[in-house]
Amino acid sequence: MTMQQMLQLNASFNTYMFYGGSNFGFVAGSNTQDNDGMVPVTQSYDYDAPISEAGDLTVKYMKIRELFQKYSPGPLGPVPPSRPKTAYGKVHLQYTGSLFDHLETLSAEGPVSSPLPLSFEVLKQAYGFVLYRTQIPFNTRDPSKLAVDTLHDRAVVFLDRKPVGILSRTAVVHSMDIYAEAGQTLELLVQNEGRVCSGPINDMKGILGNVSIDGNNLTDWQAFPINLPGFPDNDPQPFAFKARKVRSDVELKRPAFYRGEFYVEVAQDTFLQFDGWRQGYVFVNGRNLGRYWPVQGPQKTLYVPGVFLFEDGINTLELFEVESAPCRHHGQCFVSFVDQPYLNGTATFRSGTRNPFAV
Repeated sequence: MTMQQMLQLNASFNTYMFYGGSNFGFVAGSNTQDNDGMVPVTQSYDYDAPISEAGDLTVKYMKIRELFQKYSPGPLGPVPPSRPKTAYGKVHLQYTGSLFDHLETLSAEGPVSSPLPLSFEVLKQAYGFVLYRTQIPFNTRDPSKLAVDTLHDRAVVFLDRKPVGILSRTAVVHSMDIYAEAGQTLELLVQNEGRVCSGPINDMKGILGNVSIDGNNLTDWQAFPINLPGFPDNDPQPFAFKARKVRSDVELKRPAFYRGEFYVEVAQDTFLQFDGWRQGYVFVNGRNLGRYWPVQGPQKTLYVPGVFLFEDGINTLELFEVESAPCRHHGQCFVSFVDQPYLNGTATFRSGTRNPFAV
């Protein structure tokens, strides 16, 4: 039934979504599917809403307003103007070290040891990431099969800190080929891709079953909860990580931090675009804007409210890139502030169809 038909019946109704907001920080949710499947929700909640994520009035809003006017006993009142948007342009970024370089800072309480991997809930890690670590006690066949029984939700796999693959609940990838020798360090950086928005809410996060190689369960684990700023944050502060030289292309494939500064004369709403980047989180002046994932789509930009920016001053932009940075050359290591959102893009490629760690 259309709005007009309901108005003709003098019926009451709600419109969802009428205003498209933002899922800042780690609070973007997920939807469950059959057989333990799930689909992450985008950071933007602007699902073609009559009022946009930035609070702007759309063509759809105007058409609804015209319709309501036909059934209103009086005038509807003035229409507020949309706020101006500014394209601040490119911000060039510098490498400030990998997750492993800063692990003592980001997991200051140290690892939690256990015979088998512990869930996020047991570790009291509501959102974000946990790094799981163990030693491989035997030589494997070439290749062998690494498998995780119930992964919630996504894991980058490392062998002696070299990324070797991705496991994903969403893509239904729970195993991968691996070749390792006794004594090598196996690590899985597990990401909570979003708490369940509706349906069964008993959805724990992390590694919830055994991790095995060719059916042999791995034991003696350490878990490092990663302490990244959430949202809201009463006292947001940028990371104190300093620029350092990239020593090899492998460092660009590890989860790592990148930092840049930009000047703002007049603070206005804007949108951040991530051409060439894969997946991670972005922080503006210490505030966690949320997850960017342009290769997954459809969202290609993140909304940056003008109130997050320092007017007539220097602002700090930081990325935590989880998979692969386009920073082999300084001229490629940038993000861009644009004045229009891009929310309906197509995926460049899905992470399950191409190895993002190929050098």
